[in-house]
Amino acid sequence: MTQSAVAFRSALNGREQKTDGLWSHLGSLLLNTLTVTGRASLPAGSAQALVGNWYAASGQTIPTAAAWYESEIRANYTIQSSPLVRFEFCITLNSTNVGSVIYVGLGIDDVLTWASIGVVGFPAAGLPQMVSGFMYHQGHPLGAHHANIWLYTNSAGKLDAGANSGLWVTEQRA
Repeated sequence: MTQSAVAFRSALNGREQKTDGLWSHLGSLLLNTLTVTGRASLPAGSAQALVGNWYAASGQTIPTAAAWYESEIRANYTIQSSPLVRFEFCITLNSTNVGSVIYVGLGIDDVLTWASIGVVGFPAAGLPQMVSGFMYHQGHPLGAHHANIWLYTNSAGKLDAGANSGLWVTEQRA
């Protein structure tokens, strides 16, 4: 709705001109070729769909320092129609060494695709730390795949068995 300041003031016709910042438009809304009158909705799963996930507690240890290691956090998924995919993760880590650092990476089909997308340090031994984030991947091939969390440490570390970790894969369809 485009309206000059003068026309807007006369439309109020002397009514109070204070607002909380929210103005409602009660007529139809025309956006290029889409016309919305009233409530708009999309069929379920047409905009995005969760296509794979992993959520559990694990006490898996990182076997060696100074090398990337593929963890057991793995989500199998199938991309059906869109090359845009969102990966979300939350990983709880722990270390017995003060000053230990653990880096988190994300891989697709057993290949470390994004290294060092998260990092946690341990100022005290046995102190659980969580790292979480998300990654969008454009140009993802259709078909069956799996995503993995990869870990790298400078000394010692493991997934914390006292808390759940998770990995979710969503196909962005619209």
